[in-house]
Amino acid sequence: MMNNPILEIKGPDKELSTIELSSLLTDSQTSLRIGRESDNDIVLPNPYRKVSKYHCVLERREGEWWVIDTDSANGTFVYRKDNPAPIDVAQQENYSLMLKNGDEILILGKLIEPDDYVFWHLMFWSNLDTLEDDKQTLLNYLKQRQGSSLEYSLSQERLFQVSRLGSKEIALRPNERKLIHYISQRNMENDGAPIVCGYEELIGAVWLERYGRTNTDINNLVWHIRQKIEVDSGEPSFLKTVKGRGYLLEIKVCP
Repeated sequence: MMNNPILEIKGPDKELSTIELSSLLTDSQTSLRIGRESDNDIVLPNPYRKVSKYHCVLERREGEWWVIDTDSANGTFVYRKDNPAPIDVAQQENYSLMLKNGDEILILGKLIEPDDYVFWHLMFWSNLDTLEDDKQTLLNYLKQRQGSSLEYSLSQERLFQVSRLGSKEIALRPNERKLIHYISQRNMENDGAPIVCGYEELIGAVWLERYGRTNTDINNLVWHIRQKIEVDSGEPSFLKTVKGRGYLLEIKVCP
């Protein structure tokens, strides 16, 4: 790994800046704090208050760089091109993850609608000699994923992403699986065509006890699923919002 990796930062409004990480460190400093407050080493201005005051830390350990979630309100995620879904840093050991060349750190920037999320994108590049090749590899991978489709087996209760790269199972948590299973079943009953599922029926499908559950619970569940199945969760191509009604899912359903 090179001594001075760079971080390409793109905000919710698409402005782009580049930072040489080591240039921000003092002689005795080994970490950089990221957040919306002005006393952070890397400031992410956020009037929407979705970025925490002190959101996460980049730390250099024995030549490697790690990202550490510091109990942020909306989480720190890492998108890695060989991983089917963004990695939740807070779920890793010691709330930290060692960064690899080409990793993309995702931090929630704002909500356009209650379920329309826009992120800060922090691209970590540790090898400038291969930077252009790495960017092209990542671009090609994203293009291949953009041409992918979803398949769900009702009998096996398993979700797959199918593309020119092959078929890969997407790991789902129990409530995520319940939502995907229910919408897939409704599609099957509709001759395989996508059908809009309303909030009330989705709440009933996921939680047996509906008391206290709201549309926000479904929106949060959809957000987590989109991180796993969409190339760009801000512009979903599979799990789509039907404003004022609910969601529909573009998917091939197998018995």
